[in-house]
Amino acid sequence: MRCRQCGAEISENAKFCGVCGKKVEKEVVQPQQEEKKNVKAEKNQNTGKKSKGGIVALLIILCICVAITGFIIGRKKETASSDGGNSVISKIKGEKKEEDINGAWNEFSQYYKGYIYYIKELALDENELYRQKVDGGELVGDEEEVWYDPYSEIRSFYIYNDKIYFACNCYGESEDSSEYECDIYTVNCNGDDSEILYHAQNYATMRMYGENLYCLVEPDEGNYYIEKVTTKGEATKMFDVPEEYMNMYMRWYGKYLYSPDGDEITRIDVTKQKCVKEVAVKKEVAENIVDDYMVSGNKIYYTDASQDGGEYGYRNWYEYNMDTKKEREILREDMFPYSGDSFYIENCVGDNLYVVRSDSDGAGGQKMYCLNLKDNKLTFIRSRDTEYSDEWEVCGEYIVDRWENEDGETGVTIFPMKE
Repeated sequence: MRCRQCGAEISENAKFCGVCGKKVEKEVVQPQQEEKKNVKAEKNQNTGKKSKGGIVALLIILCICVAITGFIIGRKKETASSDGGNSVISKIKGEKKEEDINGAWNEFSQYYKGYIYYIKELALDENELYRQKVDGGELVGDEEEVWYDPYSEIRSFYIYNDKIYFACNCYGESEDSSEYECDIYTVNCNGDDSEILYHAQNYATMRMYGENLYCLVEPDEGNYYIEKVTTKGEATKMFDVPEEYMNMYMRWYGKYLYSPDGDEITRIDVTKQKCVKEVAVKKEVAENIVDDYMVSGNKIYYTDASQDGGEYGYRNWYEYNMDTKKEREILREDMFPYSGDSFYIENCVGDNLYVVRSDSDGAGGQKMYCLNLKDNKLTFIRSRDTEYSDEWEVCGEYIVDRWENEDGETGVTIFPMKE
């Protein structure tokens, strides 16, 4: 220790400097100052902790956001590629909806989740429901039996939420059949858990719209009414169908019954509780429509009955939009690469109409075409042997051909759309 006055070395316990005699003053650290130093140090330490804690919290929040975003994107991708019942079907060349897969006028076949389901005729008043797995234009494995009852004949079927609903005419007695003339069955798509959903009177025909089945019932000859049946088997009578509707020109497409009514074509919404007729086609067009008109969505396709069909009886085809009330010509004889017999529209899938025309050599074959309504382009698909063929329908990339040969044998052949 040194003296502050002269700088001489002095003892730690000395009170006065032995050289200059100056009183020794020792430096004392004040408690308050020490406390301030400690508080400052503690504050700095806490600030560091808070800063580190904020960074950690921010990182956690960012991780959560990234996880949620990934989950949402994953769910969107999963939804886009999933089947989702009747609204979205498994992919056949990209993501497509049901109306872009199955023919609008299919009666005995339907594509659903990688399989084509179809009714195969076995004998008079006897048929069976089968399915065939398909993938990329190829058949996979053998056909599979889905449902069969020797005492029942399937009239029509629809698939909704992995269940098949179908109406059957009942003949004789069996363990499953009833005293009624017609039953509605339900069965899983793989054929399991078959059961009668509803015992009914005689059904002329049945359609599915939304989650409900709508049936045209004939309780006695000449009288008809619409009956709604839910997927739980609950039935409700909707309304009596006007007598003038029940003729050979009546058509049932979607939720509407169509029929010529005087100089117009009117329609009735079967999903309504009351029978209300509305004009679908105005007089100027209706008077030229013949009995083979077809409906898809808000459009009617027809031939003009006022035209002279010429040597082969062909007439041009027209499209009438029931919303805009406009019509246009869509199919003419000069659009084909060769002259021949009459041509007609067989089915419709979205904006594509499927057209057939008999071969010009008269050998009994047909040429199949696709008419795209967006560009009005007619494209050849393939040739088709009609010697034993009965009827055919469109299921995505495939043609489902139901046939009967000269020996009375029947069957179904599924082949790719393109040769």
